[in-house]
Amino acid sequence: MYPPGQDGSFGAPTQSQGSVWGPTQGNYEFNEQENQVIAKLATTTKINGIIQALSFGAAVVTLLAILSRAGNSGMAAAQAGGGLIGLAIAGFFSFFVMISMFRSSAALQRVVDTQGNDIGNLIEALAHQRSFFGMMKWLMVAAIGLVALACVAGMLFAGSLGT
Repeated sequence: MYPPGQDGSFGAPTQSQGSVWGPTQGNYEFNEQENQVIAKLATTTKINGIIQALSFGAAVVTLLAILSRAGNSGMAAAQAGGGLIGLAIAGFFSFFVMISMFRSSAALQRVVDTQGNDIGNLIEALAHQRSFFGMMKWLMVAAIGLVALACVAGMLFAGSLGT
């Protein structure tokens, strides 16, 4: 066991190098068991980033295929328009989720691999996770709004058919 103050986890706090979020007070280091949990989370987060990268790549390839097939035909381009917009939105969000996942994974892995700034690296990882969940929140709000709009449009359209 460390004497009070020598490891920075109790006693007089020490100043660490910090992270992009600035220096942190104390040099708390996670133990081996805690590092294993964080390492598994880093791996899972990286895998999610890879899945998002594949999703982004699929959206780009599909967009390019639709555009190349539509060619100069105005009708084909008009028919593909809704799909293009949806794919562009999906690709846009996939790209930013991918970036958030890779950054979060890297920060989590730094918690495990480095010493002296576990808390700063963890806070950085959490900030990237927050941006991911923020995007998911707005996607859900948009999806609920589109479903509500579709329901209202369906009721209006169904009402106009009966008259």
